[in-house]
Amino acid sequence: MLRELLAERFQLKVRRAEKNLPLYELTLGRGAPKLKASEKPEHVEMSSSGLNGVRLSAAGITISRLVQLLDVYVDHPLVDKTGLSGTFDFEFEFLPPTAPPDAAGDAPSLAAALRDRLGLRLEKTTGPVETVVIEHAERPTEN
Repeated sequence: MLRELLAERFQLKVRRAEKNLPLYELTLGRGAPKLKASEKPEHVEMSSSGLNGVRLSAAGITISRLVQLLDVYVDHPLVDKTGLSGTFDFEFEFLPPTAPPDAAGDAPSLAAALRDRLGLRLEKTTGPVETVVIEHAERPTEN
């Protein structure tokens, strides 16, 4: 309905296109992953303590769900390349890559927390990202 409204009101025409853009890949680190398999129902608690970082406590979540949760803390899209299936329990604290340089606290960077606590690696690379291209738009007409 929203697309129809925008098309009618603004004569908006868009298309989707893939572009190679910067992104982060979550991959397996060296050695075995440090993940605890879980049979629990999904439960997630995230809390931010200002400049001291973010605390994530999760039970019964998939790696793809972890990627969704962490995607808001990084400045580029985050993609799961671990190949892991199943659900897991874990808990860790981190400073997001988007934290200001003067952020104080004892929390490690997101990359270090993923490596040390979960045995996963956060790699910055480039790859295909779906984008929306606006082909045409006009000022709205008066009612």
